[in-house]
Formats: sequence, structure tokens, C-alpha cells
Amino acid sequence: MKNISNKLELRSALDSLSSHIVILDSQGLILYSNRAWEEFAENNGLAPQQCGSGTNYLATLTNVEGEEKVKAVKAKTGIEKVMKGEKDLFTLEYPCHAPDKKRWFKMRVTPFEGENDQQVVIAHENITERKLQEQEMKETKDFTDNILDNLEELILYMDLDLTVQWANKGAQEYFNLDIEEMKDQFCYKKWGLDSPCNECPIIKSRTTQEREEKIMEKPDGSVWLMKAIPDVNQDGELEGFIEVSLDISKQKKAERKIKQVANKLEEQFEKAGKLHDQFLPSVMPKLDDISLGTYYAPADRLGGDFYNFINLEDKLIFYISDVSGHDLSGSMLNIFLKETINSYLISKNTPTSIISPGRVIEFINQQFVEESFPDDYFICLIIGVLDVDTKKIRFANAGIQFSPLLIQGADEVTTFSCGGLPISYASSELESSYQEVEFKMQRGDDLFLYTDGLIEQDNGSEIYGQERLKTILKEERQNFPQEIIKKINSNFDNFRKNIVVQDDVTYMLIQYDKS
Repeated sequence: MKNISNKLELRSALDSLSSHIVILDSQGLILYSNRAWEEFAENNGLAPQQCGSGTNYLATLTNVEGEEKVKAVKAKTGIEKVMKGEKDLFTLEYPCHAPDKKRWFKMRVTPFEGENDQQVVIAHENITERKLQEQEMKETKDFTDNILDNLEELILYMDLDLTVQWANKGAQEYFNLDIEEMKDQFCYKKWGLDSPCNECPIIKSRTTQEREEKIMEKPDGSVWLMKAIPDVNQDGELEGFIEVSLDISKQKKAERKIKQVANKLEEQFEKAGKLHDQFLPSVMPKLDDISLGTYYAPADRLGGDFYNFINLEDKLIFYISDVSGHDLSGSMLNIFLKETINSYLISKNTPTSIISPGRVIEFINQQFVEESFPDDYFICLIIGVLDVDTKKIRFANAGIQFSPLLIQGADEVTTFSCGGLPISYASSELESSYQEVEFKMQRGDDLFLYTDGLIEQDNGSEIYGQERLKTILKEERQNFPQEIIKKINSNFDNFRKNIVVQDDVTYMLIQYDKS
């Protein structure tokens, strides 16, 4: 009976997922297909005997002809390698366009221990939204790069210390250096100088934070109109400079093009920021006896923090993260994190009753290594699972510095001893394991999770600190989550006064209702 119950529970869990899922036996026969698979087949004019139970999926791929044959052969080869134990995971992203719309899917093939033989699970996840967003970002980037690279002007971007970080094609060709040779070199080195130019407009702009320009004669006798454009974020902080150098005779033409370039660069940053925000949950899950509240405020135009909720049957999965980088790399890491967690829930076919936060983190670490991110990239993460019926919570920590706070009474705030290395190449090489903490919430309890931007904010004389936060949480515990969050925000703003926010401020509150 227990085995039957487990099968029914697994079937119910798979039917609740939006991904198209089938289970194959060792010969390639379809043993089971979930509701999403069957509905997709029906909506696309496929008969049950073409892709339903009893169909040999490998034979179907073998018989594919025409333009789809190469893709089918690649899929079949990958599935067979997983069946033979040569690979633990095979993935394939592919287009599957309908007459009236474009679609993309991601196939994931993983082993599955059957009753009598080695089986595999195939999940086809709809990734159309991500592909369209990537396509739009690429088109925007290509358009901007095309403008910059076809200008006759030399355009460079440099940090506050005057080291070059980027140069357009014209600058690389003029100085006969590629971008790697120019990067991290002082800007004046490209002109053959050992120190900044006299009356350098960049140095003046660093002081005034205004656009500056100067006609300058270089050591080779050439005369240039040098323009320094400060890169200032929304909080008024100077982040770097755009340097534009052009022949003085082309001044008017250059001014028109520079304005166009600046507008396109700003549009690119705005689109990247919107992309990050789109991946944040727009609606909170509705749960009996549980109230949720969140707050997110990036310190820069592009933030590195993220949070999410996933409602699976009687479980609520929640997590909060802080990744390296406050630029496009940070946004892409958070997109990777969200997709990897979703993929784990699909590929591992784990019944919701045994979802392990620690194993989820280990899976993310494995995928992180396979993605070949740069060595200095990392992800700090707390992920937990709330049993909606029993109110038990299990969570694991990968590098979040401060413990979650459990507020149980007017004078009782509990912290937890649960640490782990951030998700990175270093932690994967050390084969880190992640300890889990489990506890049961009582009526009226509040669980507060947060990244370090709140606690480590400085006002010039002291940091905000955890004790200040604990006091507010105890005093406001009778209120609803959003009211508590408003109180924290007000107190935080009064504390920092006119000091700009130094890091992303992100937190979430899970409350077991008082009655």
C-alpha cells in the first residue's frame, strides 16, 4: 500500500507541474506522461499513439526527417547516454515554433530508478520568455555596439582611478591595441605619457562631477577635442567616466552621435534593471494562517539581491540571495539561480514531503561549476521549506552572513547556528555540505530573513546593527508583515539620514497569524 501511495503522490506532483514530463524505460518506451505533456500533444495535433504511453520515444526520434533530424539525433544520443549511465544529466535547448508564435523549450534528461530497471525522466520546460528577453537584450547590445564601433571617434570607459575598462573599435584600431591590452591600463599610457595630461578634463570632471572638455595637443603633435562624461548613478554617486576623443574639425558631427550613444547606453541599463525586476515575484502566495511581506531596494541601478517564493502543494519554498556584482553579471546570476532551483524541482522528481534545502544548494553548486562562471563569481543564499499544514520550517544557509531571526514573544528573539560557504568554485572544490535547521512555528511567530545591506549600513558614526533591528521586530510583532516592514524602513531612513544606501537592502518576513 505504501508503494502505491508513493506512486500516486509522485504522479500527483508531476501532474501539478507546468513542464512536459515523461518517464522512459531502458528500451525507450514511454511508461508515464504527465498532464502537461498530454495537453501539449493534443493541442498540437498529435495522436496518443505518437507520443503517449507505450510509444517508443527513441524510435520516434530516429524516424524524424528534414530540418529537425539533426536536433532529433542529438536528443536521442543524449537520452541514450543517460540511460547507459554515461551522463547524469543531458540538456538541450531548442526552438519549437508554432504558426502563430515563437516558442523555445529546454529538454532535461535525468536517470530515475525504476522498480526493475534503469529508467529516465525527460522534462521539456517552456523557456520562451527567457529566450525572448535574451533576444531583445542581444539585439539592444548589438545595436549599441554597432553604433559605437562605426563611429570615427575614439570612445573609452574608465574607472575612477583612470584605468581603461572598455574601448570601441575606433580606439583599438587607432592605438593598435586590442581591448585586453588596453584594459586596466591608465588612460594616459595610450598616448605614451607617464602621468595625466595637464588640465586633463577627466581629472577635472572627477572633482566637479560635470561634463568637461578641453582641446589638447598630444606628444605626436595631433590635436584632439577631449570630452569627459561622468557616469553618475541614481543616488548621485560617481562610478566612472566616458572619454570621447575626436578631431576638432568633426566637433558638430561628434556631438550628435555622442548624444545618441548616451541615450542608447542608458536604455540598455534600464532594460537590464527591468529584466531583474521581472524575475522577482509580482504576487505573493495566498496561504491559510500565513502572511508574507518583502522589501527590496537596490543600491545601484542594477541590484545583486534577489528573493522568491515557490508554492508547491502543501509546501512553500522561499529563498533570499546576495550575488557578486551590481551589473549585468549580478542579474544573470540571479536568473541562473531561479532557473536552477526550478530545474531541481523538476529533474529530481522529489516528492514535496522530502524536499531538502541542503541538497538544493548542493545541486546549485554542481550546476554553477558546469556553467563555467568566472572564478570571482559567487552566490550567497538562504533557502527554506515551510510545511503549510504543520508549520515546520527547514532551511540551509550558503554564505548569508546573518542568521534569520525568529520572534516568538515580546522579549524572545532566536537566532540559529547554520552556516555554509557561498556557492562558488571554491566551495565545490572543498565539497562543502550544508547543514539544515528545522523548527516549528507557533501562532504569532515571525521569521525574518535579510541580506547584509540593512545591518551593515553606516551613518558616519555607527552601523545600523542587528540589535536595533531586533528591538523593532519585538515592538512591532503584533502588526502585519507590511506594517512591520514600513516601520523598519522608516527607522532605517531616519538612521542613515542623508547617507546614501551602500548596499542592496532586501528582506522577507513570514508570519504565522495570531488567530
